[in-house]
Amino acid sequence: KTERIVAKPFEAFSNVIDDELRSIGDRSKPDWDERKLFVPTPFRSLNHFIRGFRYGTLTLLGARPSHGKTTFAINCMVGAVQRGVKTLLISIEMRREEIAQKVISYTGGIHIGNIIQASRMGMPEMTSMAEAVNTNRDDWSNNLAVDDESSTPTEVLRAINWGASEGYRYIIIDHLHELTFEDRRTNISLAESMGNFVKQLRNVAKRDNLSVLALAQLNREVEKRASRHPIMSDLGETGTLERAAYNILFLYRDEVYNPSSQRKGECDVVVAKARNSGTGILTLDFDGATNTFSDQE
Repeated sequence: KTERIVAKPFEAFSNVIDDELRSIGDRSKPDWDERKLFVPTPFRSLNHFIRGFRYGTLTLLGARPSHGKTTFAINCMVGAVQRGVKTLLISIEMRREEIAQKVISYTGGIHIGNIIQASRMGMPEMTSMAEAVNTNRDDWSNNLAVDDESSTPTEVLRAINWGASEGYRYIIIDHLHELTFEDRRTNISLAESMGNFVKQLRNVAKRDNLSVLALAQLNREVEKRASRHPIMSDLGETGTLERAAYNILFLYRDEVYNPSSQRKGECDVVVAKARNSGTGILTLDFDGATNTFSDQE
């Protein structure tokens, strides 16, 4: 009978220190590229807080419906792909056609309604669309993949493993609360199942040195407060999500609740948790028609 040889799970700490000293030496060089450590975000103001989405970690992006979670993720996705980061988008909520429409809208600056009802597109928009596709085609071909079929935790983890084996290092999941926990046992609550899955995501990110950005829908408690800016307890799930995440970001658009708001076209990004970085609130411009978030002037 042949015994399976299992790799030793621990290492002498002196070796760990030596590895880190070499890494510090590399990071201290003037020409060291931060993109080896982080997936950069396309937002200068957000990078001031978190520098980017760190490899080996899980970041959560939470908001109530209609605040722009998917649009924000697509902006981050396109920015990463344009910088050469191999990115896998696992879309549990939207079909791949809808994702393509949002990406074309964002990269071409075209009203999403005109893309959906293509007969309304004029020649300038047709030209913008062609230019956007031609400019980005190589990046999309080499660095971007979309999965709109996985819908259970097992399928999502399988897709991530496939992606990691093919060199994809930035994984975006849209979104956690659309998952189907069909194998959940009767003695385990939905919150516990979600918490267990999020811990698995964190562990996979750590094991394979991936940057995972998972979107989450916040509970309704946020809408019962005078101040509707999200806080970490709005994630729910018995606190497991906030413990597992390296960074936690929330989106808040005042005009969703107040149609007459003086802050139309703005979105607050709440940096609620950031290990080794600062927390706070920054404001981006938001254009829902073209699926665009951008730094304010």
